[in-house]
Amino acid sequence: MPTPTNYQVPRERGEIGRMPIAANVQFGQNELVFRNAQGEAVPWSADAALVPLGVARAPFDNAGGPAKAFELEYLEAGTFGLKIHADDPVSTAEVSTLVYAASPNAVAKTSDGDTRPPLGKLRGVYEGRAWIRFI
Repeated sequence: MPTPTNYQVPRERGEIGRMPIAANVQFGQNELVFRNAQGEAVPWSADAALVPLGVARAPFDNAGGPAKAFELEYLEAGTFGLKIHADDPVSTAEVSTLVYAASPNAVAKTSDGDTRPPLGKLRGVYEGRAWIRFI
C-alpha cells in the first residue's frame, strides 16, 4: 500500500465530523474522505458508490488494522479548493453542476463511465483550483 500524500487544500468554513475507519486504510492530510456501504471512512477509489464526507484533518494510518477500531476526523460541510484533473478538467462552464472525484485530491467533469464517485457542486474555478461544495 503506497503511503498517502499530505495535500494543501484551501477551504471556506468546515465543521469537524468523525467516522469509524475501514480496515487496512491510510489517509493523508487533506485527502478526500468517503463513506462506504458499511458506514466506514475510506479514502478515494474508483467506486461510484462512495459517498463524499469531506477532507481528512490529519494523516492517519490504519494499514493492517481492523475495521472500526478508530475514528477519523474530517472537515465537512464546507467549500473546498481541490486540484483540477488534467485529463477531464472542470471549467467555469460547469459551475453549479455535479463534479466527480478523480483522485485523492482532484476533481473531474465526468464520472468516467460511472467509475468516479460524485463529489459535489462546482461553486467556481479560481486560484487554479475547483471550489466544491460537498453533496
